[in-house]
Amino acid sequence: MVDWWCLMESFRYYAGGATKPTMKKTKTTYAVIYALSLLLTFAAALPTYMASSFVAQFVPAGMVGLYWAASGAITAAALLWLPPLLRRYHNYPVMQTVLGIAVLNSFALAVASDPWTALIGMVVQSLVITLLAINLDVFLEDIADVRQVGTTR
Repeated sequence: MVDWWCLMESFRYYAGGATKPTMKKTKTTYAVIYALSLLLTFAAALPTYMASSFVAQFVPAGMVGLYWAASGAITAAALLWLPPLLRRYHNYPVMQTVLGIAVLNSFALAVASDPWTALIGMVVQSLVITLLAINLDVFLEDIADVRQVGTTR
């Protein structure tokens, strides 16, 4: 069984908590983190594949690359805000918030009829997938042995 309390407390430690909790380093804990990472990959793969064709409906074909470059720049700028958020609110609540935004954004994309709503939704989707991947990596980093960090991921 995964020790969820220790998993949440490990986020608090990385965000500036005083003491590092002891998380059980079992095969189950690794399996849960890997399964969540795999689900995140599936959640990102199909929309990413379809995104360029979808975006091409709203912007000229020559501008699709520029759109994704702007999306990447917005994501990079948002990543600059991540460390202060983690220090202040801790990783677990930040991850819950980002996951909530991802779910709401998916619903907004499903019912979007306005091109601007769809384009902004695609940028937000790219951003939240990146943030969730970083949060899952912190989970994995916490349970990995210092000697295993390069090989665990």
